Amino acid sequence: MTKIEMNKNSLSGTLPSELGSLGNLQKLRLQSNSLSGTIPSELGSLGNLQDLGLYNNSLSGTLPSWIVSISDLQFLGLSKNDFHGTVPSEYSEFGNLRQLGLAQNSLSGTLPSEYGELGNLQHLYLHENSLGGTLPSEYGEFSNLRNLWLHGNSLSGTLPESIKDLSANKRLENHPYMETPILDYEVVPGESLEFDISGHFSDINDNIASYSAEGLPEGLTIDSSSGAILGTPTTEGSFLVTVTASDDAGNVVSDEFNIDVRSTPEAASDEVLNANDYAALLALYHSMNGENWQTKWDVSSSTPPKASVVSDWHGVTVVGERVTKIELIDNSLSGTLPSELGNLSNLQVLNLDDNLDIYGTIPSELGSLGNLQELDLSGHSNENLDDLLWDDKKHLSGTIPSELGSLGNLQVLDLSQNWRMSGTLPSELGSLGNLQILDLSHNKDIYGTIPSELGSLGNLQVLDLERNLYMSGTIPSFLGSLSNLQELDLSKNYRMNGTLPSELGSLSNLQVLDLEMIWDLSGTLPSFLGSLSNLQELDLSSGNFAMQISGTLPSELGSLSNLQVLDLQRTKLTGTIPSFLGSLGNLQELDLSYLKSLSGTLPSELGSLSNLQVLDLENNRMMSGTIPSELGSLGNLQNLLMDGNSLSGTLPSELGSLGNLQNLDLRANSLSGTIPSELGSLSNLQNLELDGNDLRGTLPSELISLVRSDSNLEAISLERYDSSGTRGTEFHGGAKDNDFGSYLEKRNDLLYGNGGNDRLESGPGEDTLYGGAGNDVLGGGDGKDLLYGENENDTLYGGAGDDTLIGGRGDDYLHGGDGSDMLYGNSGADIFNLQVAHHENGDPRFDDHKTIGDFENGADKILLSGDLSFSMLEFVSMGSSTAIQFHSEAFLVHPRTREDVFVGGELLAILPGTTPDQFDSTDFVRVV
Repeated sequence: MTKIEMNKNSLSGTLPSELGSLGNLQKLRLQSNSLSGTIPSELGSLGNLQDLGLYNNSLSGTLPSWIVSISDLQFLGLSKNDFHGTVPSEYSEFGNLRQLGLAQNSLSGTLPSEYGELGNLQHLYLHENSLGGTLPSEYGEFSNLRNLWLHGNSLSGTLPESIKDLSANKRLENHPYMETPILDYEVVPGESLEFDISGHFSDINDNIASYSAEGLPEGLTIDSSSGAILGTPTTEGSFLVTVTASDDAGNVVSDEFNIDVRSTPEAASDEVLNANDYAALLALYHSMNGENWQTKWDVSSSTPPKASVVSDWHGVTVVGERVTKIELIDNSLSGTLPSELGNLSNLQVLNLDDNLDIYGTIPSELGSLGNLQELDLSGHSNENLDDLLWDDKKHLSGTIPSELGSLGNLQVLDLSQNWRMSGTLPSELGSLGNLQILDLSHNKDIYGTIPSELGSLGNLQVLDLERNLYMSGTIPSFLGSLSNLQELDLSKNYRMNGTLPSELGSLSNLQVLDLEMIWDLSGTLPSFLGSLSNLQELDLSSGNFAMQISGTLPSELGSLSNLQVLDLQRTKLTGTIPSFLGSLGNLQELDLSYLKSLSGTLPSELGSLSNLQVLDLENNRMMSGTIPSELGSLGNLQNLLMDGNSLSGTLPSELGSLGNLQNLDLRANSLSGTIPSELGSLSNLQNLELDGNDLRGTLPSELISLVRSDSNLEAISLERYDSSGTRGTEFHGGAKDNDFGSYLEKRNDLLYGNGGNDRLESGPGEDTLYGGAGNDVLGGGDGKDLLYGENENDTLYGGAGDDTLIGGRGDDYLHGGDGSDMLYGNSGADIFNLQVAHHENGDPRFDDHKTIGDFENGADKILLSGDLSFSMLEFVSMGSSTAIQFHSEAFLVHPRTREDVFVGGELLAILPGTTPDQFDSTDFVRVV
């Protein structure tokens, strides 16, 4: 038995300890039942378990630390139970863990800093416990993390910079996109000007390479690298300027705005600032803890200073005697929004984005700011994490004031990333006729349906309602009337349902349609999607749960010539991969993974997708045939993921032409033949997975050279047949510290640590382990093994079987374990472990002994462990060797009965090339 899934079955009682005898079990899911008691320690014997889901039960006790013995675990879900105590730091030893859920328990203490070592972790859920302290800076080491939920605890302090800068390994170098529209700008002829438009554009991996502008007034230019518009305009008039941002791949995004050049300046006056405006600024400064801002204001005057003085304050723009802009982005603001802001009647921009500690409610008085064009009160945004849930107290809360519907000039409304906001979407927002961007995403407690009044927002370009967890209802058909819409993001609204309304086919300007993880979305993939001629991204994927979208891929999708991302993973699509996908010349990411009913072969036409960076077709069990050699033409491909299919044939040598390839995963197929040497040309390769096929022979020397070089390839692991037909694992580590274990039965493994401080462990079988450079730990396991530490100070454990251990250069520790082992320290000050083996009943066992092949007096030591002591030993000549044995009256204490057991004359070790008179007590050390 490999899988048990009995979710939502009203199971009660305790978990039976007998589950620990299911040695082949890979998945155990019993969530959403009524199970109680503790987790039986016998589950620690499930060495093949990868998925353990016990969340939403009534399990209790402390979180077991012994669970780390399940070393292959990738998913551990224990949320929503009654566990107490601290979060075990030992869980940092889960080298393969991708998701860890411990939320909604009664856990206390602090967050373990050791979790920063979980290099493969993608999702960490610790919310709604009683955890305290600060967030460890080590969490900035989560190179693959996408979800970090910590809300509902008593955490304090600020978010570490290492978390803010966290950069997940994105699968796609995404195209640039608009953050906010550029507002119109006024300038005086003859006066120098410099303003930066780069902040209005963004890119997931900061790959914007250049900026350009058309329509600039004479005398102004744009810096193509920084995005700064500068110079001295010479001609009066109103100029429509088009600015374009592009990345290295040639993907672009543009925006238009007006620059008015006029001789009657609207600058800050030498008169005093309007009294109401000054009072509002003072209220903002004091309410937001201004003394701790990164850039402070001088608010020492009790009366309004000159307007020209205030115009020099950071983030404040003054025209005449009135404040027109407040832009305090990422300035460490902390506190509540004062109602006095509603008195800034000339205010056009209020942008307090990216300040972690703004909380409280949004004052309804902001609804009186009739000139406001941009209102940005979004929380801290981390584009490299899907979710970052920090301290709930540090976010805006309450409902969205209906009074905001009175802001007739508003173009941008961004209230995203405020996790504590609640209530429904006000219908009054439908009155904002000039609105271009509406971003209310990541407000987890907003609920209800999308109000029909939003269908009146004729100028809307962006509607982002992502991850408002309690929003419900169907995708409304009136969205099809938003003719200027460029981006529609309703993703991760898990309670929404229904089908895709045909009216969406009218959105001719739509570039992004993201409906990811709306799990109850049903029906077939509609053909009208083919009419969205400007579409660049289509995401109907479903995360870890199957979405109900079914049917085949409509041929109309072949008309989407601008499409860059097509993600349909984990839907219920059927049929084959259509050849027309090869005509989507701009496609960068194609994800058709985990489609259980997808069948047929890989069309060779996919080799025409010259811009493709990600091809993910993993875990489509019914997909068969060979790997088309045409895939070798995908020069921009970075990730080729086709594991878990039924592919056959040989590995095409053409794959060696994929010079940008970083990840090649072809595990668990039926590929045969040898590994082509051309793969050694993949200089950018970081991960190569070929296990679970019928490949034979050895790894090509070109690949081994690649992993030993300064390339990004950290290690190679390959399950293969050796020359005798025995299946085994060949592993080659790179320059970094490698931690690798092969525990499968009856396999002859060949493991090379190479550079770094490595830990290599093998299981049953006749294995060969080479540590290479670095201070290595080698474990032979069962079977007749050869362990060679090679350079530096190594630790060698033979395990069961008649093993040969060679320390190599350096000060090494050699422990043969059970069996008649050969121990060679070679050069350096080595330590040889000598101990008495025992039968299962505890009786001493003397049917094997150690041979210490090159003991050097004065340099090496023999370690006496357990009950052994030097006084119990005698040294006897045995030809040209010395035998170490118990003297004739020696006894040992039985470890179970505690009775004396006679062991006189029993042999412990043989030391060739030595004589008994060479040895005295200085050659031995003892440890109990």
